[in-house]
Amino acid sequence: MVDDVSFQIQSIWNQKRAIVREILGEDSLLREMEPILTHDRSRLDLMYHQNKIGMRGPKKSADPWDFDFSEELPEWSLNRDLIEAIREFRENLPPIEGAQLRFRVSPQKIKGVWFDTSKELLAKLVQEHSEYLENLQKNSWIVELGQKDEKAPLHSWVPTYSKDNEEINLEFLISSFSQPGPEANRALIAMGMELMDGVSGISRWTELGSGYGNLSIAFSTLLGAPQALVETEAKSVRALQVNLNNHIKSDTVKVVNASAESFENQGEDCDFLLADPPRSGFSEFFKKDTLKAQRILLFSCDLKGLIKDAEVLKLNYNLVKWSVADIFPATPYVEVASLWERKK
Repeated sequence: MVDDVSFQIQSIWNQKRAIVREILGEDSLLREMEPILTHDRSRLDLMYHQNKIGMRGPKKSADPWDFDFSEELPEWSLNRDLIEAIREFRENLPPIEGAQLRFRVSPQKIKGVWFDTSKELLAKLVQEHSEYLENLQKNSWIVELGQKDEKAPLHSWVPTYSKDNEEINLEFLISSFSQPGPEANRALIAMGMELMDGVSGISRWTELGSGYGNLSIAFSTLLGAPQALVETEAKSVRALQVNLNNHIKSDTVKVVNASAESFENQGEDCDFLLADPPRSGFSEFFKKDTLKAQRILLFSCDLKGLIKDAEVLKLNYNLVKWSVADIFPATPYVEVASLWERKK
């Protein structure tokens, strides 16, 4: 089975690599992951419906399940501790209809689950199945309920890495977005650091799409403290502020709770822009060209978003170099880092 899966992943990887080269050109750095060997994925999003835990099908057909997790787990790709956590979770699972679940397991083997469903169903879960939730917490589970669980604890689920490849533990919520696992995140950051090799003269930099500080904290070890970090999601801003206080300790960094499109530069110069957009990209911001940055390091997780961003950036910037990491094996997604320099 592993050989069949390995062949399928290699085929998908070759297709994605060809598409990226068509978008950006032939010259690149290629950082290939070995998903069969790393078992790196320590976060998994699932659905709970009609007493089944499963994955939504890619075409959203009438039958929304690829498989039922009560029968099968994709052990070739998941962190072993995550597999055991999901197996433990589904024991004595109460009937909850229509919930989305996000599972996490930390390098320290802390287990976490996020229930995301309607307010009514969450209230029912708390009222009718409090014993189940209490048992999870007694067994060292961290439980997060809903989109706005203000009491949810921050925890170090995936580390980021310094310029010297040293681990930096950041705190964030189970529901926050992050890369699939420590080794995938290590590859992502190393890829960006490689593209920045030899770049100098950066004194003021800003990040758009800062999240909880995964890239911000990592690149501060290379570039010094940023001037502004921009993030639209309030719960990520909460974690970002904690991580800044723990690791940068600078009174000059501005944390801005805003979308990239609505962010204004406030008249400050910017040598360098670090951009980590959602799948849709930052093309609307790049059209405004508000920051006038001399260089942009763009991380793209979706090829459609990359196409939109590249079409706009090419008007005012030259593509210097790029790199790709396949940290989402067996999916249509690939992580691309591209370095752009303003035209003279």
